[in-house]
Amino acid sequence: MQIQLFDGDISVEYYALVCQDKVVGIDLETSGLAWEKDKIAICQLHSQNSGVAIVRISQSPPDLVCRIIASQEIRKIFHFAVFDLRFMRKNWLVESANVVCTKVASKIIDPSGEHSLQGLLRLYLGINIDKSTRISNWFASELTEEQISYAAGDVMYLSDLYICLSNIVKIHGLGNLLDLSSGFIPVQVELDIMGISELFEY
Repeated sequence: MQIQLFDGDISVEYYALVCQDKVVGIDLETSGLAWEKDKIAICQLHSQNSGVAIVRISQSPPDLVCRIIASQEIRKIFHFAVFDLRFMRKNWLVESANVVCTKVASKIIDPSGEHSLQGLLRLYLGINIDKSTRISNWFASELTEEQISYAAGDVMYLSDLYICLSNIVKIHGLGNLLDLSSGFIPVQVELDIMGISELFEY
């Protein structure tokens, strides 16, 4: 698997390949779990023809990555999309479109089941990924081989996993529910950013 490292943003060539593929897996590594105050350290992407890109984020928003996030033409696959998109909305001011989430698909299939990326990959694809490097210094001047491998593993299987999960959802006759849930993800992100919680509660 080809892995490219970038500083600040992906290259124009990588962006063009993603635009051709029209499907890309995306993930973030951050300084913490609080989108209100924590920062984005790296953003990793993967599509069929472009391979994996790991972008070390600078102070300025990555313009080409943001174009991908905002594009209606490119499907973005996340695991726990709301988490990543809240960080992107807060730090990069980018509005998302055409996003899907493997965690959402998993919850529709089995609400009380396993929903971690590691667990889903093992259960549905027979793939084991190492999560031991999750807590590390993602802002280091040089990423270690272990960090690079970890970051790549978080995105390189997202497309295959989503295809598998969405097919199971359709077998259960819940494809429309998955589509509607996916379409609501950007709305939920905006509500969270605005501080509007429990919208449907009395």
